[in-house]
Amino acid sequence: MKRKPEPKRAKSESGLDLRHVSQVVVVDVLGVSRQSVSRWKDAPRNRDGTYDLAKVVQWRLKRMEEDALLAEEGQAEKGKSKQLERLRKLRADMADMDKREREKKLVDADEVERVWTRFVTGLRAKIMRLPVEIRGALFEAGLSSEVQQMAQDVADVRCRGALNELAKEKAS
Repeated sequence: MKRKPEPKRAKSESGLDLRHVSQVVVVDVLGVSRQSVSRWKDAPRNRDGTYDLAKVVQWRLKRMEEDALLAEEGQAEKGKSKQLERLRKLRADMADMDKREREKKLVDADEVERVWTRFVTGLRAKIMRLPVEIRGALFEAGLSSEVQQMAQDVADVRCRGALNELAKEKAS
């Protein structure tokens, strides 16, 4: 009976059979710890417990690529996680504002602007009427029309000056 020829074994220059190497060789070649190799439950092994170095190197490269992809996805997940966190915060802020508005602790900015505009416009009108009212009071007191006019002019200049100063402060 004719025997099948045995497959040629891959040997290194030192004569080491690369299809049947020990854990120590895997550790040295891949630069990892013995503990790491021991934890590799899915690493390709021979029936006798040795390693086919070429298969282990291919397996390790594939695993490193997968780990790198998972790390990239993890970074993407971190980005998504940050976006979700911002969304949650915005929703919480909006819920808080709705609650405060229902409790009358928060008012609509447009409504505040309308109220303040009416108030400031009314205040300005009252201030601008002061010179005329001063003149009327001086008339009732029996002062001459020249004194009345002079008092009205001074009051008019002072009131306009005050309003202009306030307008400049608002602008800056």
